[in-house]
Formats: sequence, C-alpha cells, structure tokens
Amino acid sequence: MKKVFLTLLLAMALSFSFPTDALKAAEILSDSPVSVIFFMPVGSSLDPFIQMCEKGIQVSASLFPDLKIARVYPYSDDYVHEYIKFAAMRGHEYIVGIGSYYADAFDKIADDFPNKNFIVIDGKSNKKNVKSVLFDNKEAGVLAGAVAGILTAGNKVGFIGGRETGIIFDFEKGFAEGVKKHNKKAEIKVKYISKGNDGYSNQKAGFEIADSMYKNGVDIIFAAAGGSGLGAIEAARINRKMIIGVDADQDDLARGIVMTSIIKRLDTSIVNLLQSVATAKYDAKETVYNLGNVGFALSNFTYSKNKIKKGDLDRIYDELFNLKKKYEYSERSKLNDRDENKKKTGRSKYKPGQTFRK
Repeated sequence: MKKVFLTLLLAMALSFSFPTDALKAAEILSDSPVSVIFFMPVGSSLDPFIQMCEKGIQVSASLFPDLKIARVYPYSDDYVHEYIKFAAMRGHEYIVGIGSYYADAFDKIADDFPNKNFIVIDGKSNKKNVKSVLFDNKEAGVLAGAVAGILTAGNKVGFIGGRETGIIFDFEKGFAEGVKKHNKKAEIKVKYISKGNDGYSNQKAGFEIADSMYKNGVDIIFAAAGGSGLGAIEAARINRKMIIGVDADQDDLARGIVMTSIIKRLDTSIVNLLQSVATAKYDAKETVYNLGNVGFALSNFTYSKNKIKKGDLDRIYDELFNLKKKYEYSERSKLNDRDENKKKTGRSKYKPGQTFRK
C-alpha cells in the first residue's frame, strides 16, 4: 500500500509544472539503495503499448520485492528532461524512459550525471551511461504485412501510423515489404494521424481514417497507432472488415474481426531489465529484441481460425518461422542512421507513405 501511495504521489507531483513539487516527490522515493523510477509513455491507459509496460512492471514488482519501483505519468513530453533531472538529483540509481522521445531527454542530461544509469526502452541513445533497449519494429511490420498480403481478398490493404516518427516508419517499411512479398498485386494505402504524441491517443482519428479506408475498398488494416488503434478496430467491427492488432493481444476486442495481433513483448523486456538490476548483472550495452529472441509474438488466431483457409494459415506460420531465422540483423541500424541524418541536416530523406526499395 505504501509503495502504491508513493507511486501515485510522484505521478501527481511530476504532472504539474512546478519543479519544487517534483523535487519533493522524488526525494520521498529515493531512500532505497536500489531505486528504479519509470517515466511512462505519454498517452492513454487504454493504449496497448502502455498496458504491456504496466504488465512488465507489475510482474517485476512481485518477482523482485527488494527493488523500490516508482512510475511517473507525464501528460506530454515537453520539458520531461527537467523532471528526469530532478529524479536523478534525488538519488534514483536507475531511471527508465519508455518511448523513443526519452532518448533525446536523456541525451540532454546524461553527461551531468555520469554515475546514474539511464535506460531508454524503444529508443536509441549513444551516451555511455544510457542503455538502449530496442525492438526490431521493421521485422514486426514484415510479419504484419505478410498477414495482410495473404488474407486480403480485394488486393487493397491499409497502414495507419500514429505518429510520423522513426519507429512507426520502421513498421510501415516492414509492412510494405511483407505485403509485396506475398501479394505483388496488392495496393497499399498509408495514412498518419499526427506529427506528435497525440497520434497515439486519438481514437476518433483512428476510426475516421480506418472507416474511410474500408469504404474505399481496403479490406484489412494494420494500425501501428497505440490507443488510436482502438478507433480503427471499432471501424473494422462496424464495416465487418479485417484488422491486425498491435503491441498487445487485441484479438478479444472484436472477435473474428481482429484476425491476429503483433504482440510487442515490452513486458518481457522490462522483467529482463529489472532482473539484471536485482541480481547486480546490469550493464549499459544495447539490447535488441526481435522475433528470434521473442521480442515479438503472433497471437493465436483464437477467434479467426475458422475464417482463414488452412493453406493461408500455414503460409503465415511459415513466414513467422522464416523471419525468426532470417532477420538476425535488420535494417534497424540503417533507419537509425536516417534519423541521425535528420538531426544533422534538419530533414529526413524518408517521407511518410514512402516505400523503401532495396
């Protein structure tokens, strides 16, 4: 109960714009020799990405009771580096940011706290004391694209991105590759919701974009859009069309409509991270999760198997098996290079909706 109260207190304090409130809350929680503070993703609690993170933290809290674990729920990513700085000043040894935008926040302050351990999950930093926990989102997109390319009846598929950012571009690139590999005739429609984090929590926009796609001939959509994807699932349900879930197992949200889900094992990454902290085996080396090491998983087609031809289901599982073997190394590093080029030149060579060609 005490841990829950303190977690809520810190979350409330850091959601305000007053540094003194954040300082007081951080100080309360910094009395443990091993203190881990999580800066959670910006967005709705309905976001499957956030739900998987919560699951990982909850499991870790039960497995490693000696760790003092706190959460902070920012309303936006504005000035978040200042809140992180306050937490570092008050003694937290391990400071975790979940979301690619935390990489920039850590980069701003990491040099000021060389003895602190910063960790960014689903983002990349080049600072020595910032550990990057990465997911091969391009590989996951390939799997989603394979499912869409195999299952589409009208050769029209859709991709909805939550935010115009490198991680979602990776999903889109992989999706296009997977579709074309299995269905060269398929046409791919692409739409992004926003350039900011609000793109992950706009169910109305998710619904409207998906509804428009379905009404214009698309029969299956993959929405890499966090909580906005719930709107897309509702549009699929109303239009009686297919959709692929993301981040968590969403098959139950619209049975027989959500054909399968690309599950991003954020929970596993958090448990593994905190196990390394609890057992004094933590290091700042980059960690990459992919299909080969269970960084992603495919849900069990629990409510859609009877709608899929056995031959098509076999093709999907064959693709899953082949991806586990093939993508030991992905184009993730090239995509990161693209993002670095954007920082240097002020622009990226990649445009939303563009399909890369090898």
